[in-house]
Amino acid sequence: YYALPALIHGGAAHVTACEWNIHALKALRYNLRANRVEDRSTVLEGDCRESLKGFLSRCNNDGEDDDDMTEDGNLNERLFDRISLGLLPSSEGGWSIAVACLRESTGGWLHVHANVPT
Repeated sequence: YYALPALIHGGAAHVTACEWNIHALKALRYNLRANRVEDRSTVLEGDCRESLKGFLSRCNNDGEDDDDMTEDGNLNERLFDRISLGLLPSSEGGWSIAVACLRESTGGWLHVHANVPT
């Protein structure tokens, strides 16, 4: 839901989207192609609380992803400036992994979502 506006209207250089609904995945991939922004996106399938753990693990493995590393061995482009957690009724279960994925050198924005009782 948030990936396309960030890419098309927000001017994001790259968006990594996590999605667990198979129908939403199909629509996301279709719309990324249709709007010609597929090359500026990465789609991770599954619950973001799990897929981001795997993502971090792959980025921090044994240096196999050298294109993502700086000369001193730190992650380069694989940590995020903004994370939008659209998990409802509460995104609290994803806060810790989301914070771990924010760019270490500069921090970032964590957009949390929740249903609020009236």
